[in-house]
Amino acid sequence: MKAKKIISVISSSVLALGLVTIPVSIAHAKPVEITYSNWQFAEPGRGEALQKLIDEYNSSQTKIKVKSISYPYASYSTTILTQLGARSGPDVVNFDYDVFLRANQARLVSALPAIKAPKAGFASYDKNYIKSGKRYGVTWQSTGYSLICNKKLLAAANLTCPKTYDDFKAAAAATTNGTTQYGFAFRNTMTQTSGWWFDLSNFVFGFGGRWTDAKGNPTINSALVQKAVTEYKDFFDKKYIPQGLTATEYRRLFWEEKIAMTLDNGSLPTVYTTGNPAIKDNLVIEKSPFPKDANAQILIGTHINANSKKQKEAAAFISWLVTDATQAKIMEAMTAEAAATKKAPPPALVARAPWLKDFQKYAPNGILVLPQGAELATEEIRTIVLTQVDKMLRSGVSVKDGLDAAQKSVKELLGK
Repeated sequence: MKAKKIISVISSSVLALGLVTIPVSIAHAKPVEITYSNWQFAEPGRGEALQKLIDEYNSSQTKIKVKSISYPYASYSTTILTQLGARSGPDVVNFDYDVFLRANQARLVSALPAIKAPKAGFASYDKNYIKSGKRYGVTWQSTGYSLICNKKLLAAANLTCPKTYDDFKAAAAATTNGTTQYGFAFRNTMTQTSGWWFDLSNFVFGFGGRWTDAKGNPTINSALVQKAVTEYKDFFDKKYIPQGLTATEYRRLFWEEKIAMTLDNGSLPTVYTTGNPAIKDNLVIEKSPFPKDANAQILIGTHINANSKKQKEAAAFISWLVTDATQAKIMEAMTAEAAATKKAPPPALVARAPWLKDFQKYAPNGILVLPQGAELATEEIRTIVLTQVDKMLRSGVSVKDGLDAAQKSVKELLGK
């Protein structure tokens, strides 16, 4: 009895002194780490701003820690899809819309739990991530293509940023000077097929063409597509554009003021002004100069890996991404005109990047570059068409023959 009494007294004393040892798992529970992949983490300037946003999330709570992962854009989708197919890979992933569709078909992304709608409301393009009544992601960014002009180079030729196709083509000719200065630029090599598809689609959509009709039948050799590709080829043949360069290379030439115009998405003015701050006052934005008010649209989403063991934490992170406060910070970090919601860019951001108002104004003209009714075959159709266009540019194949061959191959692919 005395021994029990002594133990009781000691226990009471320990409790009174606060010397009870609490298991580490309770006192200092480690946050659950999830991984998040986005190729934009590797982009100069933007990558650092996005990492700062992730760091802010990590410091705002103690339950979840997000670790960023990045791969170069050219290999990103192939790398991540391979990982997901092997039942591994990041917990949360960013995908271009066509890549998301392939991943979703292969059941590589999860349906999200109910996500509370932000006060601003989801943007109209959010509907693209609702399939059979279930949500499979949220929009990370949406941006269209507009004409970006260097008014100083145009002024040297007594011109202003063109608003019609005839003026656009004339301006490209007038501002081209051998290999020291070019009037325009676009991708034109098989090493950059994803980006090349957007550039070529801008011509096709701008002349009223489409890759398929409303029923999914290919229209690759239609008169409108032939006209668009003929004009595209003419820019190449007359060397109004630097042949063979990657987007990274010719975008550098633009900020070095060796290219007068580009037709590019809303993130590029920031890239240009980061490369050369002095160019900011020379930038002018106009709508796509083609006869029809239609241009390519980029849609990027954020999704959960279906094989992630951390579904709850991944969903909590995505829910944080779409809050109004975070949306404003994403637009700041991305210098973007549109993200997941209807929230307008913060006034301070617009003051710093006035071109965002122009890209917002022309946003209704945007069209996804996925062939309607054949969206899941986008990659195969893209490869078939661009292989033929490459032959037109470099091997003497006529536009008609090349597009006829592409039409035949795509019909066989689709079983039409």
